[in-house]
Amino acid sequence: MGEDQTYWAKKLGRRLSRREAVGLALRVGMSVGGLSLLGCAAAPAATPTKAPTTPKPGVTPAAKPVYGGTLRLAIGAMPGEDPARSLSGAFDHIANGQMYNNLIFLDEKARLRPELAISWETPEPTKVVFKLRQGVKFHDGGDFNASVGKVNYDRQLSPDTKAGSRRDLELAVQSVQAVDESTLMYVLKAPSASFLVNTMADKAGAMVSPAAVEKFKNDLTQNGVGTGPFQHKAWLSGERQEMVRFDGYWQKGLPYLDGISTMVVPEETTRKIMLQTGGVDFAHDLSVTTLDELKGSPQLEVQSTPAMGIRGIQMNMEKPPFDKKAVRQAIAYAIDRQAIAQSVYGGKFQPAEGTFGPPYWFYGKVKGYSLDLEKARTKLAEGGYPTGFEVTAIIRSDYPDLMPVAEAIQAMLSKIGVRIKIQSMEQAKYANLWKQGDYDMVIGRTSTGADPQAYVFWYLHPESTYKGAKVSPEAWQLILKADQTYDQEERGKLYSEVDKYLTEDVVGFMTIVYNSTRLAYNKRLKNYIPWFNDNRWNFREVWIQT
Repeated sequence: MGEDQTYWAKKLGRRLSRREAVGLALRVGMSVGGLSLLGCAAAPAATPTKAPTTPKPGVTPAAKPVYGGTLRLAIGAMPGEDPARSLSGAFDHIANGQMYNNLIFLDEKARLRPELAISWETPEPTKVVFKLRQGVKFHDGGDFNASVGKVNYDRQLSPDTKAGSRRDLELAVQSVQAVDESTLMYVLKAPSASFLVNTMADKAGAMVSPAAVEKFKNDLTQNGVGTGPFQHKAWLSGERQEMVRFDGYWQKGLPYLDGISTMVVPEETTRKIMLQTGGVDFAHDLSVTTLDELKGSPQLEVQSTPAMGIRGIQMNMEKPPFDKKAVRQAIAYAIDRQAIAQSVYGGKFQPAEGTFGPPYWFYGKVKGYSLDLEKARTKLAEGGYPTGFEVTAIIRSDYPDLMPVAEAIQAMLSKIGVRIKIQSMEQAKYANLWKQGDYDMVIGRTSTGADPQAYVFWYLHPESTYKGAKVSPEAWQLILKADQTYDQEERGKLYSEVDKYLTEDVVGFMTIVYNSTRLAYNKRLKNYIPWFNDNRWNFREVWIQT
């Protein structure tokens, strides 16, 4: 399990048997009251000179929307309700994506759309000016305006908030000014084509109620208050989180649902059975084995589509043996990516070439490593380890697909004399070791972001929170140039060069497979569209067909 001790884990203190899981699924089921392939997603638009001035239109429904009903979700860890504070990482988006609005919105193909800002422009390369939507109310009745936007920025920067996006804002933003009640201006430290996508359309741009911040002493983890289509109803640690329709939502006619009830169910077997028995309507992060088992169910829709994310290895470049490029290259040559894609992911994940996969507009320019044990042994000897070595690989225990990946890597590397000891641990300990640089090898999974600069800055910045990846000065200048270039075609060429460097020198994550969404839901749920990232969910325009 991850850092959150869920209700079921506390109560049972052990894994559930199939019989117990069935019983739990049935009890929960009795107690609780649309499709578009992502494919090669369109490139996120560079910072526009002027944005569209109309809200994002709803997806044209295949049938007339129906109002009412509660959507029941089953997820692996407890979602937090404060966009500034991460409780469970990706799972936080379950609540954040429904309770809050950002200044701008990323749609299912990572395209920028107006949200709380109806338009924006860049009068100078380092200035972004937002014109704000009028008449928007928070769930507690407060007004949204430019002054509130400035308060939210200041809150993210305050050390007391412990905001996950504080570092990103400090690196990117010089100042924020409320020009008037409907105009908010961000002054950047340098031109940044990724700023809108990675900052304003992510958690750093989510607007929370200043009154709620004061009321709940700057921690909204259990009491989120935003301007989104759903508002807080209940939060029971490790058990469930509930939201209900916000009748004062500014986008008239939405949402269609009366509410969303999210249950914490860490066991995938239990989530599967709850889907099959009708105990829940929606579950994600399912294994390919589970997806195959659910395919034959007449009441379930099963989805697996390309998404922006990777599974791979990060080797600690700051200490031996991985301070030697030849050793890292030896590992890269020894991994059979095709075999892992097939054996662990049933062919639903694509074997990787470079770092950035099919959804990116510049994908396809980098040729990665192919399995070659002779070259691997040669590189090992070149790096000073002709007979191999022994290291420890850490993985997160709450991501069940990582153990078979780690075991496959362990077997493959043993063929060149590299002996891997696998250490599985909860998320908090795992993250701390990574941040302290106290590890040999990480076998993990991560999003690469709607814009590639998110991944590059998060893991490779010289002041990154996560230790172990070192980028050459020349490569870092190339990365900065890519972010400061607004022309999308030119940016693509630069990121291809960045990806080539990361791949050849095995810097950051040595990618093994590209990610895909893996979810299933009851067919009575209509108009659901998979997002560009498998840790994003949007239930604003879905309904339950009765």
